Amino acid sequence: MVYFRFGHRINILARLFARKLNDQLLGTGITSSQFPVLVRLKQHERLTQNELCEQLFIEPSTISKTLDNLEKMGLVMRIVDSNDKREKRVELTDKAKQNYPVLLDLILDLQNRVLEGIPQKDLEVFDRVLERIEENLKK
Repeated sequence: MVYFRFGHRINILARLFARKLNDQLLGTGITSSQFPVLVRLKQHERLTQNELCEQLFIEPSTISKTLDNLEKMGLVMRIVDSNDKREKRVELTDKAKQNYPVLLDLILDLQNRVLEGIPQKDLEVFDRVLERIEENLKK
């Protein structure tokens, strides 16, 4: 099998995208590492820290620090689970819900610039290939 350096290129692309995303988010107080947490909470409303770790492939210590920072900014809150007092659920605050559309617009603007000039057909193939690679990595 021929080695295509795809792992290295994906890593470089992720770093470049994170750098551009941080530039795009400058002035919002949000970083590229915090935004996925907000997105996941927007999609699922209330998750435990462990669920966030599993879904975002983030270490527990990292998610804890990220949530601490988001909580200090008034964007998330931790609520004791009514079924299990040992467990805390994380959810977006009203402030985060109000700011989310602005953040999303910034992200979509960046995404549109990054994908500029690439035909939709190629993007669909690219997306399928990425899905397959992700599935293989999860095995």
